[in-house]
Amino acid sequence: MMIRATVVFLVLGFLSPVPMAWCCEQCRSATTATAVPYHEEALFNYYLARRYQAEGRYELAREKLVLALAIARNEEFRAQCLSELQRTEDMIYAKRLQIQR
Repeated sequence: MMIRATVVFLVLGFLSPVPMAWCCEQCRSATTATAVPYHEEALFNYYLARRYQAEGRYELAREKLVLALAIARNEEFRAQCLSELQRTEDMIYAKRLQIQR
């Protein structure tokens, strides 16, 4: 019994570096990377803002859009955040007018 376990461990010990070496070689051959022009956290805040808008939680959406705008890397995304921020503020204003009536 002890000899079988030893043989199994020896065989596994000799075979395990082979797949690991293959895996490391595969990892080394992947040299290209795709860069996203948007900051990950800015996109996440924008996503949350859109979700909050859909739920009617405009104050939270406004906060997340301001955060996304502060982190935005390029002008296209900034313009999109500003546009959404303006729409969100318009909805907040409209809701406040409804409440006052």
